[in-house]
Amino acid sequence: MKEFIIVASQNSKVFTAKIISEEGELIVGQVNIDNQTALHDLTTIKTNAVEKGVSLNKINKEIEQLRIPQLINSKTIVKQADKPEKEKKEEKKRLAGVVLENIMVEQITKTDGSFFACYVEESVQYKEFIEVNGEMFYPLQGEELELKLVRLPEQAIEYDVRELFEEIKVMLKYVLDVREIMYVICALYVLLTWVFDKLTTIPYLSAKGDTGQGKTRLTDSVGGICYRPIFISGAVTPSALYRLQKKWKGTLIIEECDRDKSDESQMITKVLNGGFEKGKPVVRTNSDNLNELDFFDAFGPKIFARRREFHDKALEARTLTETMQETERKDIPYVLPPSFFQKQKEIQGKLLMFRFKTLRKINPELVLDLNKEPQAKGLEPRLKQVFSAFYVLLKAVPELEAEFWNFAKEYQKEIIEIRSQTPEGQLIAFFDDDRFNNETEARYSEVSESTGISLIKLGKVAKGLGFTDKRVWETIETEREGKKRKKIRYLCWEPKLLNRLKRRYLPDYIQETEDEKQQTLSQSNQPNQPNQPQYTEIGPSGLKGPTGLGE
Repeated sequence: MKEFIIVASQNSKVFTAKIISEEGELIVGQVNIDNQTALHDLTTIKTNAVEKGVSLNKINKEIEQLRIPQLINSKTIVKQADKPEKEKKEEKKRLAGVVLENIMVEQITKTDGSFFACYVEESVQYKEFIEVNGEMFYPLQGEELELKLVRLPEQAIEYDVRELFEEIKVMLKYVLDVREIMYVICALYVLLTWVFDKLTTIPYLSAKGDTGQGKTRLTDSVGGICYRPIFISGAVTPSALYRLQKKWKGTLIIEECDRDKSDESQMITKVLNGGFEKGKPVVRTNSDNLNELDFFDAFGPKIFARRREFHDKALEARTLTETMQETERKDIPYVLPPSFFQKQKEIQGKLLMFRFKTLRKINPELVLDLNKEPQAKGLEPRLKQVFSAFYVLLKAVPELEAEFWNFAKEYQKEIIEIRSQTPEGQLIAFFDDDRFNNETEARYSEVSESTGISLIKLGKVAKGLGFTDKRVWETIETEREGKKRKKIRYLCWEPKLLNRLKRRYLPDYIQETEDEKQQTLSQSNQPNQPNQPQYTEIGPSGLKGPTGLGE
């Protein structure tokens, strides 16, 4: 490497600099540097010197000795000249997992580092690296592993799918207070995340509620056993979110995803809108080159906490939501004990083996058979779309099919009960009367008086549901004014429309119809259930019984 010196002279506020070697050879010619051109000319000096083989560190040191503020404080960055090929240190290629024809690989983490769990010929081997098509690959690294923002299993553990399903539910009951149906939904969703890469659509899971009602407890307890969980806050920057998801391709666990009018909240909404269905990436402009576009694959499972409903109704419909309430249970720990996280690690290990044994059984084409299922005839089209991923999963895991159908029907019933309390539900409930069986119209004034909905609002609600109206001249008689001609407004409908709306807004109506249809199928569709593990106690020290939590 050539030694060099920098010669500078000052004339008023203009500095003149040149770089020459100790032998007197001119490396960079004379350059005038003033306030306007300091940044540009400094780049020229550094770049030309590096191209001549001068050490960049040496250049920076010599320039600092000149004490020229424009040079010292500038943020110009020039990369050191490329080293000869022999001096270059090749970077290791890394990945979190791969599925090949004869092998499945997943990264695991232990106290002494990261390794690969390789599933070959129904057995698991643990390796520090793998070779794919002649190239060596190593586990991913990153501070997110040290900070537990990404939590991976320690090993693959044998399991029984029925016992694993029950084990997940019991673990959640130990730390979480939600509706009984939600334990089933969460357990099925956890299984779904471990095979999501073979699916074409996947719903989301969310906890909605105010501060102190358990939203974070749900995301922590459920998210911690999902496939490659990535824990982020609602204040994450867009670039960080994209890079983490692209790097790990796992389950996003998002806290406070609906912050008011923030860029982060809008960005997260875009990710949620684009992540429900495969093949719909988020497109962003490259920040370094505005003429280039960056494409971000947002598809994947997501669990998030929020305080209110989304403005986007389609996004709301794709999300399985639990409205959290402050618990009155005394047996739920205020702080999660170490035994809980140990149990999570154990369940993660069983879920890893579940992925190894189940992934190749997933056939996304089976979603076409959903409409042929007798149990699916009463489900709404939107719910069929949401449940289609579960249906494909359960075709590969038939042991849990009965739980799925029970949860699907119960979930739809709860949604209809919520709808029945809206103005639309109140309107449809008014027509749930035998006297309207052969009618196709009713007076607006009668409907408004019976439902308590104002005439102005009634018109908007009825129009949104598909009703029409008409005005008819009629002769009416009052004590004060006697007989007079007056235009009367009528609400009109088609029988098919009213029947469809009753199914959507009246829980008793849909339940009665389904009972009639499923009466002969209720017993024949129940598979034989193996013996279930018994859990005797949920105490402050953990679960007592076969799961081993707290023992």
